[in-house]
Amino acid sequence: MVGRAGNVPYQLESRLKELGANLSSAMIPFVSHVEIDGLLVTGQNPLSAGPAARALIKVIEEGY
Repeated sequence: MVGRAGNVPYQLESRLKELGANLSSAMIPFVSHVEIDGLLVTGQNPLSAGPAARALIKVIEEGY
């Protein structure tokens, strides 16, 4: 959406899908989106940093 796709040799999302990953993303671009799968906590973009950190703290507090 920002016109930079031609600057990378491949799109990470496409490559992950090729390798069998299940991906989930926010319905609206550029909003926070966090996914938790076991001990894996990941955020979609810089706006997800705070919510992802809080989710990670919760996972740790629950004793993973």
